[in-house]
Amino acid sequence: MSTEIVSLVPLNECGPESPQLRIIRLQCSQDLSNGLEPETEKPNYPSEVFLGRNQQTLIRDCGLSRQICKVIVERDELSASSCSVKVKLQMQKPPGLHCITVNGKPVNLERGEFILLHDGYVIGVKQYQYLYRVSISTSEPSPVVPINNNLPSIDSPPKRLTQRQVQAQEQMREEMICGICMEILVGTTAFHPCGHLFCKSCSLALDRCPSCRKNIRSRLPMKQVDGLILNMVKLGGIFEVQDAYHFIERSGLPFSDFEVRITCFFF
Repeated sequence: MSTEIVSLVPLNECGPESPQLRIIRLQCSQDLSNGLEPETEKPNYPSEVFLGRNQQTLIRDCGLSRQICKVIVERDELSASSCSVKVKLQMQKPPGLHCITVNGKPVNLERGEFILLHDGYVIGVKQYQYLYRVSISTSEPSPVVPINNNLPSIDSPPKRLTQRQVQAQEQMREEMICGICMEILVGTTAFHPCGHLFCKSCSLALDRCPSCRKNIRSRLPMKQVDGLILNMVKLGGIFEVQDAYHFIERSGLPFSDFEVRITCFFF
């Protein structure tokens, strides 16, 4: 039985934060455990991937969740076509908390619901800002060729906020995200002399700042920034819910059950 490789190929340039998104490759999990000797010259790929702000996509948009939706590859035993796998797009967020499109049309599905994807389909994350073409083949895809998308621009600002308020909130979130782990800063540390901020644990093994490539002469703990971030998390509505929960787990700070509920209530 042939092994289909499912590739999510980025189609557009996504700004200075993510100038080169990576091609995401998947294959059916049954192909990894079918009792056959694997071909050593070909790597094994996972059977599912989350789309959002994470290390798999290299998207660093602070306004996106880490797990907006999930692409799953499964063996299709009933398929009568040449393709022996089926590809699912499963929502990880309820409607209103994700902006996913397929072939230019919004996907209005509840959390856990899915639709099937086929070869050539185009997935849009944050509507049309991050586009991926689904490619199903028995060989590696060709290098990415950017396309000219004549798709409408998104209307990103929420109705309750003005454009200026939305931009200020996004900039504030971006300043509080570590450029290495892409999480909310924990144990905020400033590099001298450049002043860039990173998590304490992320900064320990570095000799140069990853943002400006300057040599690090010393590290300064930024207690005031830690206090500001703590209050921003407790306020709720600024950071995405999963990011807030993850911050609470990573920080080890004494959040009460009431504070945790309030933190995520207003999002």
